Amino acid sequence: MTAEETEKSMDHVNDQYKRLNKAFRGRFYLEAVFIEYMLMDDYMEMILTATDLWQSYLKKRRGHEPALDSKIRYIQTEAVNSRTVVKKYFGDDLLDRILAWKVKRCKLMMASVKQYLAAEYVQSIAEEGKELTSLMRRRCMSVRKASNK
Repeated sequence: MTAEETEKSMDHVNDQYKRLNKAFRGRFYLEAVFIEYMLMDDYMEMILTATDLWQSYLKKRRGHEPALDSKIRYIQTEAVNSRTVVKKYFGDDLLDRILAWKVKRCKLMMASVKQYLAAEYVQSIAEEGKELTSLMRRRCMSVRKASNK
């Protein structure tokens, strides 16, 4: 990723954080969950790109569209099988927590279609996503710094 692409990517992330904070202030928790999911997906791609794993990830996908869960699983595999910065920053349970949150988010989306939503449930998933997104933001920045050395 070029310096210009990195800057554009970070501008995009910063814009999304502004939207996320605005959604929380307005108590638009369902919107917050959508933004959090998008941020998680962007962070996974940034990590794969910063660690020069993006092309090998795409090759493994064999033409299938990239997906959040496959990106996470690829990063987890790298964390176990390599000595890269990926292992340093993702040797804990953060990625498992994100996958668990993603399952809750999917259930939330299905419930929203059927209109079976409890406000507290939506809020709790949004708050959990906000915490995970914040953790990923810090880790992503650390990975990018370590990869640029």
